[in-house]
Amino acid sequence: MKKLLFVLLLLTSIYSFSQSTTMLAMLLEGGKEESYLKMQEKWKKVNEAFVANGSIT
Repeated sequence: MKKLLFVLLLLTSIYSFSQSTTMLAMLLEGGKEESYLKMQEKWKKVNEAFVANGSIT
């Protein structure tokens, strides 16, 4: 019984701590803002596809 409770507790804790949020701060050199914004537009499409697929929320 103790092993069963331990396994259930372990699985619950793994599931609840498996979700995380990450922030990536970018420091841009002068004059490179335009190329960064173009790159972000491309990644926006990729992220929207992941959300539509259900891979991320």
